[in-house]
Amino acid sequence: TYTGTFDPRLREPSRLFAALRNLIAQEAVDRNDIDVRFYGPHLPWVTEMIERHGLSGVVKQHNPVSLRESWERQRESQVLLVPKWEDAKEPGIHSLKIFEYLAARRPVLAVGGHPDVVDDLLAETKAGVSAPTVEAVEKAIKELYDEYKAKGQVTFRGDEATIDQYSHRGMAKRFAELLDRLAS
Repeated sequence: TYTGTFDPRLREPSRLFAALRNLIAQEAVDRNDIDVRFYGPHLPWVTEMIERHGLSGVVKQHNPVSLRESWERQRESQVLLVPKWEDAKEPGIHSLKIFEYLAARRPVLAVGGHPDVVDDLLAETKAGVSAPTVEAVEKAIKELYDEYKAKGQVTFRGDEATIDQYSHRGMAKRFAELLDRLAS
């Protein structure tokens, strides 16, 4: 599941689509078991990309939803998608989305991009995996898929204490501590 929008120049799903197409063609995953959901504006270029990769019926664009409903869609999902920023000159962007995903307590698959702060955050929190190449995306999806087939769900393995540091409450506490240090 991805709740948000794409940008064809900087944040797009081509590596995910190529990996899914390859895994389905190799019969490593059953297309009937895969349900990739995008909640956000319908983008014609994404529809064309879905069709070009033979993923109609596997990848679906849904209408935008409220923030509350996006949180519900995130929590009910097996895996949450973060399409990473493709600008190597911008390695320091933490989008609000990654923090929503941490709060959802579901495994995160960050696809594409260059080494950046998202990779660092996922490694620190153990909340998911970064997959910069099609091959890495294939490997990650296959592992997640195999776990789902074996257990009926994908287990969230994030470090709760570390993740809590990034909650609204945790960030407010850290900010207050910083202000206290500056004031003394």
